[in-house]
Amino acid sequence: MKSKHENHNMREQDEMLEEYDFSDASVVSYRERAKEGVSVTIYAPDKEAFEAAFPNSRKFILLDSDIASNFPDAQSVNSALRNYMSSQ
Repeated sequence: MKSKHENHNMREQDEMLEEYDFSDASVVSYRERAKEGVSVTIYAPDKEAFEAAFPNSRKFILLDSDIASNFPDAQSVNSALRNYMSSQ
């Protein structure tokens, strides 16, 4: 039986095949690009796909479909949440 260390080394060898050519690769800082914001393509059932740009200062929150169906847009969600928070 092989040790965990030997299994790990075999896995590394298996994953790095000779046809992988990284000679033209460069270190890309996605962190720098993410600071500028994110562009997302959204595919909704029975609707045309659309692209939305989000500056870095925004956060993504995924609403359950039964909740999201009550809001036509992000502005209405933010308004409802602000009203809720001010009542607390």
